[in-house]
Amino acid sequence: MTAFAAVLIVLVSIMLIYDLMFMHFDPVPHWWPVATHATAMPNALKDDAIRVAIIRDDLVFITEDDRTMRQIPLAELQHRLLEKVAAGSEKKVYIIVDPHLPYRHVKPVIDSIHDAGIEDIAFLVQ
Repeated sequence: MTAFAAVLIVLVSIMLIYDLMFMHFDPVPHWWPVATHATAMPNALKDDAIRVAIIRDDLVFITEDDRTMRQIPLAELQHRLLEKVAAGSEKKVYIIVDPHLPYRHVKPVIDSIHDAGIEDIAFLVQ
């Protein structure tokens, strides 16, 4: 092997190492849906708005009449939603989800909301 070939191999190896070191890896695949804008939801602040919060350990909370959040079992969620809609609340649920919670913990809550006949669901974020 000539000296020129040896130097060329070293330079190409160094360039490859630098390319790998400074290459930008996107943590989210390009085909995942991405929210491009937020929409203001002033109705979420109404006294009779239905807000459901889901946090770690599968804890579900729902707004009470005094705008406080009360923990309820998931099995009771559908019944509570039907009560609130019958009392005159808008047929829309505003969901607040812990951002670290996997979707498999959110899906049963969404299913309960759909089972209560509510199709309009909004996710509240900060």
